[in-house]
Amino acid sequence: MGDNGDEDDGGGGDAGGDVDMGDVGEAGEGGGGAAGGEQGAGGAGTGGSGPRSSTEDTKYKKFAGETGALSRVATRLASSAAHPRTALLIHGAGGGGWEYDLWLDAFERRGWHAVARDLEPSAAGLAATSLEDYVSQVETWAPPGARAERLVLVGASMGGALALRAAASLRPAAVVLVNAVVPRPWTRPPTEAERGSIPDVLRWAGSSLERTEKAMPDSSPEVQRWACSRWRDESGAVMRELRGGGYEVRKPECHTLFVISGEDSDVLPDAQRAWAAAWQAATLELPAASHVGPLLGRAAPEVAERVVEWCDSSGS
Repeated sequence: MGDNGDEDDGGGGDAGGDVDMGDVGEAGEGGGGAAGGEQGAGGAGTGGSGPRSSTEDTKYKKFAGETGALSRVATRLASSAAHPRTALLIHGAGGGGWEYDLWLDAFERRGWHAVARDLEPSAAGLAATSLEDYVSQVETWAPPGARAERLVLVGASMGGALALRAAASLRPAAVVLVNAVVPRPWTRPPTEAERGSIPDVLRWAGSSLERTEKAMPDSSPEVQRWACSRWRDESGAVMRELRGGGYEVRKPECHTLFVISGEDSDVLPDAQRAWAAAWQAATLELPAASHVGPLLGRAAPEVAERVVEWCDSSGS
């Protein structure tokens, strides 16, 4: 249900590096190489008893070169099949991997292996679960053998903070932040009342449909009912780490895209824009979207397509 509580302040500033998402082309896989052409070349050098003539030698070198190119292409394709591009989709507080159900098709149709799992409480219980407990889980989601240069982390709200923390060890090719909780210095410190108002466990499971409709005004009634039945409780310790004074992150050493909802009342758009501008990151603005709108709104499939286009063009 997103991360309750308002993210405030953050100053304006227009984020540099805005991308016209309609102009982003899909990056081809595996590079070409002139593998076609005269592969047959008469089978030069495979028979006969005497040395090759200069003409035969030229043909042989051309054939050998093309055969080598074909072999290299085949090796790259086999490697791509064994280690496809992987996207780790990290959900927000009180949610689950199901939040990305409307995004999975966009990734999978373009050849991505999308991983959208549920974050789990630590063995000590939900109240004792920390941000680092969640980060450790995300770090294990990448399939065995997945290559960093073929990995993208996507994080929504709280999941954005987790994506940035996990990026330090996973070293992905790109990070996508969907209305991510804003870190210092782009967020204001909370008041004492706000800091003390976060309980040990945020009881969001069983939230009313009315509350869900208010949180998701840009979703269809069917999706609102579906989401309402799936919200879960969340760790107050995690929320205090994120909002009890602002968390800190380092700018990842990779391409970064900020997806910013213009109608987000949980994570204010101006703060996100200031953060994106400071990092000189690409932005995708959704003027009419709510906090969870990019994932669960009526336009979610289209948003997913635009995000995947950006991921393809980022070189991952």
